[in-house]
Amino acid sequence: MENKKNLTEFNRRQINLMIQKIELFLNNELNLPSLIEDLEALLDFMENIDQPWKDIFLNYWWKLETINSLILERLEKEKFYIEKEEERILFNTINSLKEFLENSLK
Repeated sequence: MENKKNLTEFNRRQINLMIQKIELFLNNELNLPSLIEDLEALLDFMENIDQPWKDIFLNYWWKLETINSLILERLEKEKFYIEKEEERILFNTINSLKEFLENSLK
């Protein structure tokens, strides 16, 4: 993505929407699959993202997707649960992603 000072207004809006989606999830107003889907869609809308920024974002996104896949796999076996370690990783990842996005706007 462009230098922070040259961040387009359009991309700033997408990042702000990503932060809002994360906050909705943290307030139990959005489920994990919807968060993952929304974050991916907002990333796809962004314009002229530089590869290092995108790689960092996708690293966080992939961790969320992996945990979601584990949960869905258990759900298919009619055993919904999230391991404590998965929950820790999930919330650490979400908080780190939020911080990364907020710093991108500074």
